[in-house]
Amino acid sequence: PSSDALRNADEFWSKQGISLSKKEFIACFFGTIGRQFELKTLIDAAKILEAAKEPIRFIICGDGDHLLHYKALASDVNNIMFTGWIGEAEIWQLMRLASVGLAPYENNRNFIYHLPNKIIEYFSAGLPVVSSLEGYLNNLLLRENCGLSYAPGDAQGLAEQLLRLLEDPPKREILSHNAYQLFS
Repeated sequence: PSSDALRNADEFWSKQGISLSKKEFIACFFGTIGRQFELKTLIDAAKILEAAKEPIRFIICGDGDHLLHYKALASDVNNIMFTGWIGEAEIWQLMRLASVGLAPYENNRNFIYHLPNKIIEYFSAGLPVVSSLEGYLNNLLLRENCGLSYAPGDAQGLAEQLLRLLEDPPKREILSHNAYQLFS
């Protein structure tokens, strides 16, 4: 994005209360909020981490058929933010402020045997991926050491993987480096 667009994106995130210094641990997701994603597990993990007073923030960007449903499920969760649809520059900046990219896909044939575009976009920013997707992506994350997986529907498992990355910055740096190298 242009420098003007990036300045506007910085202002947008600052108004949302997002630190531009990359000191907070942010788990980001962006996409169409519909049937292909399983965000309930993500919301339940946010609740677990909030109850444990862990400083992990979830930012969910996008719009779709299921947005109101998920916002209602997360209405009492303070460490999760729904931004609605955001533009290219805001996505670009968020990926550079975040610590991990979330890929809570429904495990169906359309995704198990392929690499979704969202993963490539996360890798382009050096974001390690934390995913529930079995099959090709899970094997790639393990083989290339560029992300972590959790079992579909396992909120505790997702919370544990995020906590693992929060508590082990060197591990997160290795995964980040490998994600960017794989993209390159």
